[in-house]
Amino acid sequence: MQLWKVDGNDPKQLRSLSYPQTDVFIIVFSLVNPQSLENVEQIWVPEIKENCPNTAYILAGSRSKNRDEFPQHEDEFSAKGWSPVSKEKGIEMMKKVKALDYIEFSVENNKQVDQVFESAMRCVIHPKKEKKEKPEKPKKRFFWQKSKK
Repeated sequence: MQLWKVDGNDPKQLRSLSYPQTDVFIIVFSLVNPQSLENVEQIWVPEIKENCPNTAYILAGSRSKNRDEFPQHEDEFSAKGWSPVSKEKGIEMMKKVKALDYIEFSVENNKQVDQVFESAMRCVIHPKKEKKEKPEKPKKRFFWQKSKK
Protein backbone atom coordinates (compact mmCIF):
# COMPACT_ATOMS: atom_id res chain seq x y z
CA MET A 1 0.00 0.00 0.00
CA GLN A 2 1.27 3.43 -0.94
CA LEU A 3 -0.21 6.60 0.46
CA TRP A 4 -0.01 10.02 -1.17
CA LYS A 5 -1.17 13.12 0.64
CA VAL A 6 -2.35 16.01 -1.48
CA ASP A 7 -4.13 19.10 -0.29
CA GLY A 8 -5.72 22.24 -1.61
CA ASN A 9 -2.45 24.16 -1.29
CA ASP A 10 -0.82 22.02 -4.00
CA PRO A 11 -1.39 23.24 -7.56
CA LYS A 12 -4.03 21.15 -9.35
CA GLN A 13 -1.55 20.14 -12.06
CA LEU A 14 0.85 18.83 -9.42
CA ARG A 15 -1.88 16.96 -7.53
CA SER A 16 -3.09 15.22 -10.66
CA LEU A 17 0.37 13.69 -11.20
CA SER A 18 -0.22 11.45 -8.20
CA TYR A 19 -3.60 10.14 -9.44
CA PRO A 20 -2.73 7.59 -12.16
CA GLN A 21 -3.00 3.96 -11.06
CA THR A 22 -4.85 4.91 -7.87
CA ASP A 23 -7.10 2.11 -6.67
CA VAL A 24 -9.08 4.10 -4.09
CA PHE A 25 -9.19 7.66 -2.81
CA ILE A 26 -9.69 8.61 0.83
CA ILE A 27 -11.19 12.10 0.81
CA VAL A 28 -10.51 13.60 4.24
CA PHE A 29 -12.22 16.67 5.63
CA SER A 30 -12.11 18.28 9.07
CA LEU A 31 -15.02 17.79 11.46
CA VAL A 32 -14.31 21.27 12.86
CA ASN A 33 -14.16 23.06 9.50
CA PRO A 34 -17.42 23.15 7.51
CA GLN A 35 -15.63 24.66 4.48
CA SER A 36 -13.48 21.54 4.20
CA LEU A 37 -16.69 19.51 3.93
CA GLU A 38 -17.93 21.80 1.14
CA ASN A 39 -14.59 21.33 -0.64
CA VAL A 40 -15.40 17.61 -0.93
CA GLU A 41 -18.22 18.41 -3.35
CA GLN A 42 -16.73 21.53 -4.94
CA ILE A 43 -13.09 20.48 -5.44
CA TRP A 44 -12.15 16.91 -4.60
CA VAL A 45 -14.90 14.76 -6.13
CA PRO A 46 -14.95 16.71 -9.44
CA GLU A 47 -11.17 16.46 -9.63
CA ILE A 48 -11.24 12.71 -8.98
CA LYS A 49 -13.98 12.19 -11.56
CA GLU A 50 -12.04 14.25 -14.10
CA ASN A 51 -8.76 12.36 -13.62
CA CYS A 52 -9.90 8.89 -12.52
CA PRO A 53 -13.59 8.55 -13.38
CA ASN A 54 -13.86 4.85 -12.53
CA THR A 55 -11.96 4.94 -9.24
CA ALA A 56 -13.69 4.36 -5.91
CA TYR A 57 -13.52 6.86 -3.07
CA ILE A 58 -14.56 6.99 0.55
CA LEU A 59 -15.20 10.00 2.76
CA ALA A 60 -13.44 10.38 6.12
CA GLY A 61 -14.04 13.07 8.72
CA SER A 62 -10.94 13.86 10.79
CA ARG A 63 -10.64 15.52 14.21
CA SER A 64 -13.63 13.70 15.71
CA LYS A 65 -12.14 14.22 19.18
CA ASN A 66 -12.12 18.01 18.70
CA ARG A 67 -15.67 17.99 17.33
CA ASP A 68 -16.91 15.80 20.21
CA GLU A 69 -15.22 18.07 22.78
CA PHE A 70 -16.44 21.26 21.15
CA PRO A 71 -18.99 22.16 23.88
CA GLN A 72 -16.27 22.04 26.57
CA HIS A 73 -13.85 24.20 24.52
CA GLU A 74 -16.24 26.36 22.53
CA ASP A 75 -14.49 29.69 23.21
CA GLU A 76 -11.03 28.32 22.46
CA PHE A 77 -12.12 26.43 19.32
CA SER A 78 -14.27 29.28 18.03
CA ALA A 79 -11.29 31.63 18.42
CA LYS A 80 -9.44 29.33 16.01
CA GLY A 81 -12.32 29.70 13.55
CA TRP A 82 -13.56 26.17 14.15
CA SER A 83 -17.16 25.11 13.95
CA PRO A 84 -18.45 21.54 14.46
CA VAL A 85 -19.68 19.40 11.56
CA SER A 86 -22.29 16.83 12.58
CA LYS A 87 -22.16 13.17 11.69
CA GLU A 88 -25.45 13.66 9.84
CA LYS A 89 -23.85 16.31 7.60
CA GLY A 90 -21.01 13.90 6.81
CA ILE A 91 -23.42 11.10 5.93
CA GLU A 92 -25.47 13.51 3.84
CA MET A 93 -22.34 14.50 1.89
CA MET A 94 -21.37 10.83 1.45
CA LYS A 95 -24.72 10.16 -0.20
CA LYS A 96 -24.61 13.36 -2.24
CA VAL A 97 -21.19 12.63 -3.77
CA LYS A 98 -21.80 8.87 -3.90
CA ALA A 99 -18.81 7.92 -1.76
CA LEU A 100 -18.70 4.22 -0.90
CA ASP A 101 -18.28 4.72 2.83
CA TYR A 102 -18.10 7.34 5.57
CA ILE A 103 -15.94 7.10 8.68
CA GLU A 104 -15.15 9.61 11.39
CA PHE A 105 -11.73 9.32 13.00
CA SER A 106 -9.23 11.03 15.26
CA VAL A 107 -5.48 10.68 14.95
CA GLU A 108 -5.11 12.45 18.29
CA ASN A 109 -6.62 9.54 20.23
CA ASN A 110 -6.23 6.88 17.51
CA LYS A 111 -10.00 6.45 17.23
CA GLN A 112 -11.24 4.66 14.10
CA VAL A 113 -7.99 5.24 12.16
CA ASP A 114 -7.72 1.53 11.30
CA GLN A 115 -11.30 1.52 10.04
CA VAL A 116 -10.48 4.21 7.47
CA PHE A 117 -7.78 2.06 5.89
CA GLU A 118 -9.78 -1.15 6.23
CA SER A 119 -12.68 0.48 4.38
CA ALA A 120 -10.34 1.69 1.63
CA MET A 121 -8.86 -1.79 1.25
CA ARG A 122 -12.34 -3.37 1.12
CA CYS A 123 -13.19 -1.06 -1.79
CA VAL A 124 -10.26 -2.51 -3.71
CA ILE A 125 -10.45 -6.16 -2.62
CA HIS A 126 -14.25 -6.46 -2.81
CA PRO A 127 -15.42 -3.70 -5.13
CA LYS A 128 -19.13 -2.97 -5.12
CA LYS A 129 -20.57 -3.50 -8.53
CA GLU A 130 -22.73 -0.73 -9.79
CA LYS A 131 -26.34 -1.69 -9.86
CA LYS A 132 -27.46 -1.66 -13.42
CA GLU A 133 -30.92 -0.40 -13.88
CA LYS A 134 -33.10 -3.06 -15.36
CA PRO A 135 -34.88 -1.97 -18.47
CA GLU A 136 -38.50 -1.38 -17.81
CA LYS A 137 -40.53 -4.32 -19.04
CA PRO A 138 -43.46 -3.46 -21.22
CA LYS A 139 -46.71 -3.77 -19.39
CA LYS A 140 -48.63 -6.83 -20.33
CA ARG A 141 -52.04 -6.04 -21.53
CA PHE A 142 -54.66 -8.66 -21.64
CA PHE A 143 -57.62 -8.34 -23.87
CA TRP A 144 -60.55 -10.45 -23.19
CA GLN A 145 -63.23 -10.95 -25.71
CA LYS A 146 -66.46 -12.48 -24.90
CA SER A 147 -66.99 -15.35 -27.25
CA LYS A 148 -70.04 -15.23 -29.47
CA LYS A 149 -72.60 -17.89 -28.81
